[in-house]
Amino acid sequence: VSNFSYSEIDHFLDRYSYFKEEDKKEYLNLETFNNQLQDKESIEYLHKVFEEVRHKNYFEKMYYLMFKIHLVNQLNRLDRMTMSSSIEARVPFLDYRLIETANKIHPNIHLQNNGKNILKIIAKDYFPKSFINREKGYFPMPALKYIKGKYYDFVYDILNSLSCKNRGLFNRNYVDNLLKSPNSNLTAIKGNKLWHLAATEYWLQKNID
Repeated sequence: VSNFSYSEIDHFLDRYSYFKEEDKKEYLNLETFNNQLQDKESIEYLHKVFEEVRHKNYFEKMYYLMFKIHLVNQLNRLDRMTMSSSIEARVPFLDYRLIETANKIHPNIHLQNNGKNILKIIAKDYFPKSFINREKGYFPMPALKYIKGKYYDFVYDILNSLSCKNRGLFNRNYVDNLLKSPNSNLTAIKGNKLWHLAATEYWLQKNID
């Protein structure tokens, strides 16, 4: 952020984008996208959102963007997944009174201990240290592991389908090389990204073709 040649929007995109510019150059067929790594509409929207909080400090701008962009996407995804299974979901940490209180806390406190410091302090009166300080857990999707077995078969079939090849979105040489020798070429990160390419192509086949 202290590098004045590196704008706040560039920094946000670098930290927030799942596929970095280097990734796009590897995975995508840039001719299909007229050699553009970002779409004009998204960048214009980001500038508009940044303008709304132009007088805020950098942390406050990022906080605002998370609520304005990221949280909306997360909640839409949560709502669609749960409602499709007739489940009513609630997100207690998004109670408006809690959000209003959190917005009054100084950024330096927010940033301590990866943003978990306040919760850990409160939890001391209710939970044992072993619970508070345990390692972070997650619910792994196939994309967070090496792609193998039925997941590899799914990715392979989708990305090698005639529809995918005719669409021309992806860099065939790079994708084919990853799929050719998955045991040696696919790291967890590359496998994760390859999974997202396959999911995108699968969605296009189901909804566009």
